[in-house]
Order: sequence, then C-alpha cells, then structure tokens
Amino acid sequence: MNKITIGIDPDLNGAFVMIPPHGEVETWPIKKHQEEMDVLDLHWIIDRISDRVKNKPWRIFIERPRAIPGHRGGNKLMDNYGLIRGLLIAHGLTGYEEVWPQTWQAAMFDLADIRQRAGNVKNKHGARKKLKLEIGRRIVKQELGLDTDHPGIIDAALIALWGRGK
Repeated sequence: MNKITIGIDPDLNGAFVMIPPHGEVETWPIKKHQEEMDVLDLHWIIDRISDRVKNKPWRIFIERPRAIPGHRGGNKLMDNYGLIRGLLIAHGLTGYEEVWPQTWQAAMFDLADIRQRAGNVKNKHGARKKLKLEIGRRIVKQELGLDTDHPGIIDAALIALWGRGK
C-alpha cells in the first residue's frame, strides 16, 4: 500500500503509530499530566502527523471506545477520544476512520484461542488482556520491527496494521 497509515489508541496510556509505505515506523506515546491527557503534547503529536502526511495519501484509524454509563474509566476514555478527534479536525485531518476494538481485535487475534487459554482464571478479563498484549507484542515486532512493552504503542500499531490491510 502506498499510503501512510496511522493507528490511534485513545486510552490514557495510549499512543499514535505511523506506518509509512517506505521508511521507519514512528511512535508517539500519549503523555499524562495529573492523570489527564497532556493537551499540549497531543497538539504537538497531531501537528507532527499533519506535517508528515501533507500532500501525501494517508489513512488514520482511531479506536472508538464504547460508552459505559456510570463507569468513570469509560467516561474518561470517551473524553480522551473526543479530545483527539477534535484535534484531528482542527488540524484538517477530517478523513479519519473509527474502528471498534472488537473489529480490529477479531482480525488480529484468534479470540477463541485466547478465551480458551485464559480458561478458568479468577480474573478472566485480566488474563485475556495479558495474552492479547503478549501476542500483540510478537505481531508488532515481527511485522514492524518494533520491540516495545508499551500497551498503547502495541494497540495503536495493531490498529494501523489492521487498517493497512483494509
């Protein structure tokens, strides 16, 4: 594919990953300021991305979190998602595409295998998340040459790889 592909994980520990058609993959973990996203840092990241995609074909994929009424963490994630979308629009990057976590994860992981391997663990959700992270880390290293333990970079890279394959 001859387009720059960007994946965004809008979680507080999320990241942006840019996969160019040729050249080195770039990553930008999201910085925090007092348990909030650092807005100035987000602006800087999106400004860098805007400069790099100027006059070039690109696709941006942002994970769309699901709202969880009454759940503080879910509401914060929706705030972060809205903030990132607003900054993308402000930088003229209006052609982004939203993707549900279930959609990209189903394409990148064997979810039935993960459920089976998590088995009867007391905290099944935590065990599944850990397995996805381990598998995702291997995929990202193999496909992009990125060797990282940062969960946001891993997820953003997987989102970009999923998008690149669309």
